[in-house]
Amino acid sequence: MGFFASSGILNRRGFFGGTTAAPFSPSDISGLQLWLDATTGLFDATSGGSAVTTDGSAVARWEDQSGNGRHFKQSTSNDRPVLKTSIQNSRNIIRFDGSNDFMQMDSAFSGITAACYFIALKIASDPPSVQSKTGHPIEFLTGQTLASHYAWVDGNIYDNTLTNSRKTVGNPSKNLTEFNLYNVEATSNLWTARLNKTQLFTTTTNTISISGVNLGANLSQAVDYFFDGDIGELIAYSSILSSANRGKVEDYLYTKWAIT
Repeated sequence: MGFFASSGILNRRGFFGGTTAAPFSPSDISGLQLWLDATTGLFDATSGGSAVTTDGSAVARWEDQSGNGRHFKQSTSNDRPVLKTSIQNSRNIIRFDGSNDFMQMDSAFSGITAACYFIALKIASDPPSVQSKTGHPIEFLTGQTLASHYAWVDGNIYDNTLTNSRKTVGNPSKNLTEFNLYNVEATSNLWTARLNKTQLFTTTTNTISISGVNLGANLSQAVDYFFDGDIGELIAYSSILSSANRGKVEDYLYTKWAIT
């Protein structure tokens, strides 16, 4: 058979056969609302400025990769987290010091009746020994009277994200000082938290509420609590994903951040 008689097509490697599948991107799933990736979109000024690429440099602006313009900013120099290079799976992360570092989203959510988020992260100590360093990495501002903690000094995760009633998620067996994948999904009649694909807590009693987002601190209560740890990536959608799509996001983050 002649060379050009083959019915195959030239694939991306230059050989005949099937085409190579494109790598997964969070934007492949509809409803992407927010996507922060520590490997890109970091700047030294809230308006943009110069790209932050040097280890230990402060980050004033962390740009949303979802296309929705929900960038996170910090105008006070002393309150900015820093870039740390080649920390997890040879990738960069954003480090929050547990003392005063936090960022605020500059474009609020609206009309959200269902949501889920995935975050690749680790904390400095498990459990934290200092109460002020027990802050949850994300605060969805909902008028809560009880703060979220990842984790509290007793080792338990307490979470009020995507809900108006704080949930006691529990004390996971996995060491939180290692890089883990934490996932929360919520609607008006469901709230579920997972760590590394394993369900930690679920309830059918829930009211979802979102008005804005802080990253790295819980500041809406009488006492401020700050996140003491590293964030690699945060992805959020305006729905609860199917198990198949949730698996795609989980596998993407597991591979990228070498989570086990």
